Amino acid sequence: MAIRKPLQTVIVKTVGSRCNLQCDYCFYLKKDLGYSEEKLMDEATLEIFIRQIMEQSGTSFGIVWQGGEPSLAGAGFFRKAISLMQHFGEGKNKIISNLLQTNGYFLSEELINVLSEYSFLTGLSLDGPEEIHNAYRKTANAKGSWKEVMKSWEKLQQKQIATNILSCVTSLAAGQAEHIYHFFKNHQMQWLQFIPVMEKNEKGELTDFSIKADEWGKFMCTVFDVWHHDFITRSEPPVIRFIEDAFHAHLGLSAPECTYMETCGNYLVLEHNGDVFSCDYLVGATTKLGNIHHQNLIDMLNSPQQNSFGENKKNIHSDCKHCRWLKYCYGGCPKYRDQLTQKYYYCESWKMFLNYSESRFAPIIESYKKNKAIADSTTLDISGYFAGNK
Repeated sequence: MAIRKPLQTVIVKTVGSRCNLQCDYCFYLKKDLGYSEEKLMDEATLEIFIRQIMEQSGTSFGIVWQGGEPSLAGAGFFRKAISLMQHFGEGKNKIISNLLQTNGYFLSEELINVLSEYSFLTGLSLDGPEEIHNAYRKTANAKGSWKEVMKSWEKLQQKQIATNILSCVTSLAAGQAEHIYHFFKNHQMQWLQFIPVMEKNEKGELTDFSIKADEWGKFMCTVFDVWHHDFITRSEPPVIRFIEDAFHAHLGLSAPECTYMETCGNYLVLEHNGDVFSCDYLVGATTKLGNIHHQNLIDMLNSPQQNSFGENKKNIHSDCKHCRWLKYCYGGCPKYRDQLTQKYYYCESWKMFLNYSESRFAPIIESYKKNKAIADSTTLDISGYFAGNK
């Protein structure tokens, strides 16, 4: 009998694709899922969701409140969610981690108070300095959002709310890696995730704002250069997701990011009306698993459809099978693959970075092994290691 996957994480589209920004590169706004314009998870759906996770998950569980723009649900929605967690979790000894992924555009004081009171980790979308951020992250009337996002950053820090930065890397940002890195570092933004933007137009052609494979590879190498300099000189470098992913792989561990795992399908996506999908990037008719009003989350996570979706990632390009870096990326995210050949668009980017950084990773890895007990590799605190700059 196959081992059932545990229910550990659900990404919740609190308000569907509804958003107070119209970013040029947003892939989710283009999804036509046939939903009404009134997009807000109602109380009945929220209650079913919370009850199911409390009954079906293990001792710990993570909720990523996302959108669209989840802050549009309002502070009252999240207070209600917490109240339901407390109600259905009574006596169950559950640890629930809440993350709000927000564009940071006009966060209310009341919502910030909720994030602080209940220790929400906050993911803030910020592409870097004003001229880079405002190029594509605009309001409906084409105004830049940078100033308001920076105000939100300051408010979050004043409340000492743990905040990660999610930075989308476009063609405009491609040659400005060092500039962007120092912007984040100078603003004490310690936890960074860079996401390459790759979107196609109606003709299936790469958009002008998408970052090309060679550009993304050079971007990662440049970021690694300045990060590595700060690391070895103990200059308090930020913790950067793709560097952490590579470090995990060098140690023979699975990367924390699903992009570089061998299979997909370890989490679920919940829409505002209760519909459940296999993947955040690949929401569509073929990846719909069901609806929580009629089915259980744990059953959908372990359904033949979801298992097949996850295993399909192993269908890699022929070149990957003999690549020395296969266990570092496992053919890359299916979103970034050619659907016919399974060729990973950013394959050369990742190989460029791994080849470039390998020799400088080696002494860091040896130092880490000497200073950490590796009796149980699943407990390695790699994030803490980089954050502590040891």
